[in-house]
Amino acid sequence: MAGWPLVHFDNLESGSVYGGSALDSALTSMTVNDRILGSSELTGSLCLRPTWFLSGNVLSPTKDAFRRWLPCNLVTSEERPEERTDLKEKNLREYARDNRGETVRDALIILRYHKTAGSLGGGWGPLGSFEEWDLMVRGAVWAATEWDCCKTRRVAADESPERSNAIALMEIWKKYQGEGGMTVSRAMTKYEKMENKEYVNRDIREVFSLFVRDEKKLTANAIGKRIHVIKNTVYNGERFTKWATHKKQIVWKVCPIGINPPGLLPDVEDEDA
Repeated sequence: MAGWPLVHFDNLESGSVYGGSALDSALTSMTVNDRILGSSELTGSLCLRPTWFLSGNVLSPTKDAFRRWLPCNLVTSEERPEERTDLKEKNLREYARDNRGETVRDALIILRYHKTAGSLGGGWGPLGSFEEWDLMVRGAVWAATEWDCCKTRRVAADESPERSNAIALMEIWKKYQGEGGMTVSRAMTKYEKMENKEYVNRDIREVFSLFVRDEKKLTANAIGKRIHVIKNTVYNGERFTKWATHKKQIVWKVCPIGINPPGLLPDVEDEDA
């Protein structure tokens, strides 16, 4: 309601993730009508157009946040980078204030060049929910540098823990699913299998343990919920697919794109499902 032009979430916990439904919605909305804090009244339609920033060490996007933020990674070989003496600009804030006119002029020249040159781009498809920004800002950066400023966004998405865990689950599922797929209950029997008081399939235990902190809470229901969350989401050209049913349970199979289940989820008799 104060109309702040900038919002900065400072110093997030190291190794944490950023994003979430409320923040994701704010980043793609131009207006907001929400409840006033401490009141039962709504604000009415308000412009929501700040520039959003967040900072921290080793951060990762969660869920849909990866397509809403442009990571800027600072990497140093210094043990105490805050004590460096070889900085080109000793006082960056003062430099930015003193040279604001020239900086704004240069930015406007780049935007004008991009527009008069026919809105150059790198041949990519427009970024969903940010089409106007994509055409103007991303395109202008490309026209001036031939660098795609969304490259770090894709890298952050590829390196996110959620994606890595999903791929690990798919890989271990492929190892044990066989030709006809596998139910979660069947997967849990492999997870719990022991011989001579030692767990046999330790690889599946390691992967399943990625999804719960307390091993006592690692149940078929917990793994089933995780698969439901990522079903039909494509990772490296593959995805979890409902392949069949077995005793009223879903038989899941990891398949390449274009491979579909045989008919309308037939009920299979295979005891190994």
